[in-house]
Amino acid sequence: MRGLDARLPELVAELKRLGGSHSDFVLQTVGNGPIGLDANALECVKTWTFEPGTILGRAVPVIQTVSVPFKLR
Repeated sequence: MRGLDARLPELVAELKRLGGSHSDFVLQTVGNGPIGLDANALECVKTWTFEPGTILGRAVPVIQTVSVPFKLR
């Protein structure tokens, strides 16, 4: 629904505006992108096990939004 790679220029500009050691570290780590967060999130989700939504024991269509948080180490 909403990836990070497309928003990277906006996020980099915000980090530059904020400044500080944390922002400098993140900017040094990610560079000017893209850094593949969207592709990595998709690869992560592909490893999950799927169980269909059910009502009274029968599978039913369900729309589910999945968030995949990332942490820089």
